[in-house]
Amino acid sequence: MQINTAVTNPFTVNAPQPIASAGNVTNQKNGIQPASDTSNNRNQLATTSPSTISHSPYHIANTSESNAYQQVSEKDEIGANKAINQAEQEREMQIKQVVDQMKARDAEVRAHEMAHLVVAGQYARGMSFTYKTGPDGKNYAVAGEVGIDTSPVNGDPQATIEKARVIQRAALAPAEPSAQDYRVAQSAVQMMAQATIELRQTENTLETDSNNEQRSVRDTEITTSQQDTPENQNTQINQANAARQQFDLRLQVSSQF
Repeated sequence: MQINTAVTNPFTVNAPQPIASAGNVTNQKNGIQPASDTSNNRNQLATTSPSTISHSPYHIANTSESNAYQQVSEKDEIGANKAINQAEQEREMQIKQVVDQMKARDAEVRAHEMAHLVVAGQYARGMSFTYKTGPDGKNYAVAGEVGIDTSPVNGDPQATIEKARVIQRAALAPAEPSAQDYRVAQSAVQMMAQATIELRQTENTLETDSNNEQRSVRDTEITTSQQDTPENQNTQINQANAARQQFDLRLQVSSQF
């Protein structure tokens, strides 16, 4: 009978026993082994294939345990590789998520600053960014700024007001202005208010000067018109005749001497 060495409990496998005759039973009781049985056993062992030789229970147990350990080891290795692959996939997913977030932030920052730059126009003083390196080794913009000239136009309040309006629009141009953007817009409003006061003062001064000039012109016209009346003309003629008579009299007196 062939015995499978992979049996889980080898101790339950027993080799078949030869059927004993009546004489053999008597000899077995007396402790004597018949010669014919021994010869048969030897012949059976000699003709049995190595692959069908009955092993001892202890040898079968050792072989089964070795196979079991090998199967457990292979399962552990497969499980370990699976765990490593899963951890690597999770790590790659985390890296992808971080990179995607940094890409979105980069695009948002650039769009924000570009909105400032376009509206500010001639008053813009360049655009700069703050970068951070992502897990993929690339640099992504995480913050930025656009320099804007917020100084008033010297000696021209009206130009200052127009400039302040541009600055205010530029500060509030992005879809989501920052706290700094609101501060710049507020400073533009203050600059506009101050320029408006200066403009009114200038207009009042110009109006006063214009009124004074107009008053002076009117006074001059009145004086001229008064000088052109007939009475004034007769008076001027009489004064000229009197002066001539006095001159003629002086000439006569001087000729007598």
